[in-house]
Amino acid sequence: SAPSNTLTVTPEFRTSQGQLMNSNIITTSPASVSFTSQSTALSSSFVITTGAGFVTGNFVLTLALTGGSVAQYRSVSTNVRVLSASAPPSPPVLQSAIFSPDGSSITATFDSATNQAATTVTPCSTLFVFDGNAKASCRWISNAQVRITFAAFDGSIMYAEPQDILELRSGIVKANCAS
Repeated sequence: SAPSNTLTVTPEFRTSQGQLMNSNIITTSPASVSFTSQSTALSSSFVITTGAGFVTGNFVLTLALTGGSVAQYRSVSTNVRVLSASAPPSPPVLQSAIFSPDGSSITATFDSATNQAATTVTPCSTLFVFDGNAKASCRWISNAQVRITFAAFDGSIMYAEPQDILELRSGIVKANCAS
């Protein structure tokens, strides 16, 4: 809900040792965002830019809060890994694979946005290794989830079952911003 008074949100970057980063080295645009009781939009975003000579590494991003409504909210922090523009981002990690209630499909979820293996529908054997992968189809339902749908039952085919290992083929699924 909207703050009762003004609330200003300012991104702050700190080293992993807690030292505040110089604003000449890392900047955000806008530098801060303010919300009031009259605000209709209660979300915003920042673009982060680094200066020449910026060191890559792990940092802590904190959304610092100031203003009359500070007591209504809490500041949040998250760890951020900054890479050079030429470094490829870490590939998404397969986080979970959950069978549908009727067992006809599996929803596989990644920990971050993917490139959807540069396709929307593909034979599952190109993405995963599991029993029955050659007869299953994979359809991306978001950039972080793929639905594995099994072929109609055929007694000659082994199918994946709960507790089986679902292995992601290496190098196929990449981070969303990777080319």
